[in-house]
Amino acid sequence: MKARIIKALTALLIIGILITGATLAYRSAENRATNIITIGSIDITLSEPLWNAATKDGTSLPVVYPGVSFDKDPTVKNVGSAGAYIRINLEYKTTPHVGEGEEPLPERALDPSVPEDLEIIDMIRGTFMYRDPSGSYTQGVSPDFELRDDGRYYCKTVLEPGQEQILFSKVLFPAEWSAEDTEKLGDAFSVIVKAEAIQSAGFEDGVDPATGEFVSALDRAWDVYNTYVYIKPGD
Repeated sequence: MKARIIKALTALLIIGILITGATLAYRSAENRATNIITIGSIDITLSEPLWNAATKDGTSLPVVYPGVSFDKDPTVKNVGSAGAYIRINLEYKTTPHVGEGEEPLPERALDPSVPEDLEIIDMIRGTFMYRDPSGSYTQGVSPDFELRDDGRYYCKTVLEPGQEQILFSKVLFPAEWSAEDTEKLGDAFSVIVKAEAIQSAGFEDGVDPATGEFVSALDRAWDVYNTYVYIKPGD
């Protein structure tokens, strides 16, 4: 298959939660790096407008409690000149809980294939709340995104130039969480958010000649992306 011409801006959003009893503290920092070489005009940004406005510098550390929510709005915007498919990958890490007087343990990545780790990931996902156009909040992420088996959230529609998509709008720690629940999250955890894009032009729905099965344009696009994406040395 001939390589398509691709461009994406990948951004990292580090979210840390420190847990002491029933007190939860949430902090965020953002760093952007273009790490995919391309020719064309596909370009995206990843930001958190409401979080940055509330914390002024985007790094303040508000203290929250179970049952209390706060704005947290990972937003992908198409700042290029062509339509694009986007997907968002969330990676999870935790610093395991230790008792008083015990030696601290190093941070480790959570593996969704491990049942105990998946339980923690599901707890984190359960704090996401989405604000629909009517202003009502529902648990989970935007209905415009689909969580797939690879752990990524795929936008179901093309993101046209100037448009943006919000994955979720706020975070709410359930009031019914117990001390045992918070211990499962560890003494701290982080969520790494990465946004990726590929042009939507040139892809159409069709039948895979090898399998005879229907393949959507979105799936065709990401198959190409996964096959031909090029990372600059050193990134």
